[in-house]
Amino acid sequence: MRYWDWRFETGDLSMTGPAIDAERDVVYMGSHDDHLYALDASTGEMEWRFRTGRPLTGCATTTGDRVLTGSKDGTLYALDADSGNEVWRVEHDGWITSAPRVVDGEIYYAERAPDPNGGDVDGGGYKLVAAE
Repeated sequence: MRYWDWRFETGDLSMTGPAIDAERDVVYMGSHDDHLYALDASTGEMEWRFRTGRPLTGCATTTGDRVLTGSKDGTLYALDADSGNEVWRVEHDGWITSAPRVVDGEIYYAERAPDPNGGDVDGGGYKLVAAE
């Protein structure tokens, strides 16, 4: 017995929750294979994929014509929702493993401490606003 409409396999573990853009009918999901995938929500067919430098563990977020995702490469990425092309990025020393949240045009997210063994460095929380 089959319980799903469609299935998509990544090249490694997938521990992120999906971000769904109902207007575009697209599901965005990350993987430990270093990619964020855009999938047709009706068929499961891949529309595009974007490679980061390390695994993705936090959930992506859709906001208008952008998809936001963090990576264990220490970067928060903003991608064009239709093409998957990088629009901008913010680099950090630690892993971006949280799901970015957008409220009133401002982006909130957290960074895991750069030293996964604890060390003397703490992680941090961030709020991004439009550059002037």
